[in-house]
Amino acid sequence: FKKKKGQRWIQLWHGTPFKRMLFDSNESTMLKLNPNHKVKMKNDISRWDYLIADSEIAKLKFESSFDIKNKKIISTGYPRNEWLINNHKNEKLIKNIKIKNNIPLDKKIILYAPTWRDYNYKLQEKLKDKSYLMYFNELLDELGEDYYIINKAHSMDTQPSWNTGLTQVLTVNNKVETQELIMISDMIVSDYSSIFFDAIHINKPFYFLIKDFPEFN
Repeated sequence: FKKKKGQRWIQLWHGTPFKRMLFDSNESTMLKLNPNHKVKMKNDISRWDYLIADSEIAKLKFESSFDIKNKKIISTGYPRNEWLINNHKNEKLIKNIKIKNNIPLDKKIILYAPTWRDYNYKLQEKLKDKSYLMYFNELLDELGEDYYIINKAHSMDTQPSWNTGLTQVLTVNNKVETQELIMISDMIVSDYSSIFFDAIHINKPFYFLIKDFPEFN
C-alpha cells in the first residue's frame, strides 16, 4: 500500500505478544532465506502513525520488538476481541457459523491452532518437521465419538493443511476467521500462539501442547 499525503495509519495488530517477535527474535532460517526481511519490516513500521495494544505489558513488548516509539502505541484493546465478548453467548450466530463451515452441531469442538515454526520456513511439505503437532488419532481414541477437532495452522505455513483423513478432523484454511472458530469451540489447544490471549476474554478452556520448547526457544 502507498501512504497518501495527510493519511494516518493505525496498525491493528492481531494478538498479544506471547513469544519473541521481529527485532527481539532470532528467526535464523527466515533471515537466511530473506536477508532483507527485517529491513523491509522496519520500513513498513516507519509508516505507522499508531499501533494498537491490549495492555501495558503488550505495549512494552511491542516497543521493543517493533522498535517503535512508546507514544505511538495505544493501549485500547482489540476490536476482534470486543466482537468475541459481545457475541460469545449468541447461540444463533454460533449455530450459523458451524453450519457455514460444515461443523457438526452435536459434537464437542476442539480448536487446534499451533503457531508457525521458523525452522520449517519455506521447506517442502515432505521435509518439514511435524513432530511438534498433535497426534489426532491418539487423542480421538481416548476421547471417543463425542468430540470433533478443527485443525487450523498459522498463516505463515505455506501449506497449512496437515491432511489427516479422519472424519472427526476438519482442516480449515486461512480464509476461515479465527475469532469465529474461537467462539464456536468448546476448548482450544495451541502452543506459543497469542490465540490464548483472545480466548481468555471469554473464559474459553485452553490447553498448551509444547513438544519442541528447546528448539523453538
